[in-house]
Amino acid sequence: MSARRRLSDRAGCQVPLDLARQSSRDAGRDALRTDRLFENYSLCASASFDGLPCAPTLRAAAKKKTLAASERDEAARLVFRERRASGDRRKLVFTDETGFHLAFTRAFGRAPRGQRVVGHVPFKRGPNHSLSGSLGLRGVVASLLLQGSVDHAVFDAVVNELLLPRLRAGDVLLLDNLPAHKASAVEESAARAKAQVSWLPAYSPDCSPNENCWLKSKTLVRGQQPRTAPDLSAAVSAAIRAVTKEDIAAWFKHCGD
Repeated sequence: MSARRRLSDRAGCQVPLDLARQSSRDAGRDALRTDRLFENYSLCASASFDGLPCAPTLRAAAKKKTLAASERDEAARLVFRERRASGDRRKLVFTDETGFHLAFTRAFGRAPRGQRVVGHVPFKRGPNHSLSGSLGLRGVVASLLLQGSVDHAVFDAVVNELLLPRLRAGDVLLLDNLPAHKASAVEESAARAKAQVSWLPAYSPDCSPNENCWLKSKTLVRGQQPRTAPDLSAAVSAAIRAVTKEDIAAWFKHCGD
């Protein structure tokens, strides 16, 4: 047998041998990964399930925290949700305020990879503007943009002049615990319209669909980048008109209604 043929035969036999060695090495690595994955399995137990072992612990990853106020009263939140679930959700009207200024701009932009997105906004952003708005499943019940903050006198004026004429008998007006709300005469005003007032649990913005409405509205206003008070008023009005009944129904569902 020639040397060339013997070399060819040896090369032909080397292929399955190499595959077998590679397969053995892969199996060893897989076994090592499995051992590391389940190394804490026997150490982890759950007292609430009669000592049954819980799922194996995976390597933790760094994540941004979701923060909630430590002052929350979870029992009060539970009672509030149960009471609200037993009522007619079509009669719920949530009222809240949010703020705007003249330096709103988009938070994100586009640039070639590796380059920064640079934007320019006025350092002096002008006086703050407050938007007071009320939401129900029937749509945006009332909204008003005004310059400055909202105190109890301003809130009473908004309720009496703007909101009360649009409330229906049996409506439930839901408010957060803003001092301006607490110091107002909103309960007496609502009684004149044959409506009721209910207070959200403390530190519970997640119970109000207004928060989602403000998020959408501010995103739209940021896209317009208004730099004058008339432009801001026009941008806020357009953002409020963009809120649909489908949006509000989804926000109500998100909040548990």
